[in-house]
Amino acid sequence: LFFGEGQSILECDSTYTQLDSSILPFKEVVFSYGWIESNDMDIYGTTDGVINLVDKEENLIRLVGHRSRVSRIIRHTSSSYFNSNQQMILTTSYDGTVKLWNLSAEKIEPINVLNSNNWVISCAEDSTGNYLWTGDQKGNLTQTLISVPIMAERLKQSLSREFTPEEWVYYIGSNIPYETFKDK
Repeated sequence: LFFGEGQSILECDSTYTQLDSSILPFKEVVFSYGWIESNDMDIYGTTDGVINLVDKEENLIRLVGHRSRVSRIIRHTSSSYFNSNQQMILTTSYDGTVKLWNLSAEKIEPINVLNSNNWVISCAEDSTGNYLWTGDQKGNLTQTLISVPIMAERLKQSLSREFTPEEWVYYIGSNIPYETFKDK
């Protein structure tokens, strides 16, 4: 795919001998691109931070969460916390953030995975899907744990005591039943 001025897009055929031209269904300038094969969805990251999803029926969904150009879009390959049928993507941006998006949710809202003072240029998951590696404008390589179960287990192991019932109500809420976390 080649993105031109305005809303134009050029697609090269499988033999690399012909270019087909078409028009995108949005006006933002494309900076990054991703594709989810299982449901034939194109994902366009734009220079102004908007992410445009276009499905095979040409329906357009706009995701707003980044404040600057979206530099990379990858499919989140595995997560023991989320249902494996859910479509998840990770996006990086020059605004210094990495966001996780659950495209299967009724209301799609980003989850901040990383905040940085530098432009986040690229990202990749490790083979387990538990860690995210990011590269920034200054050449820094950062490993970030993104597995909720592993984070919960580490937090549980670091607890020195249980919440008191009063602390539970204050920090967690009275509508959630009290439970203990420390191993006996």
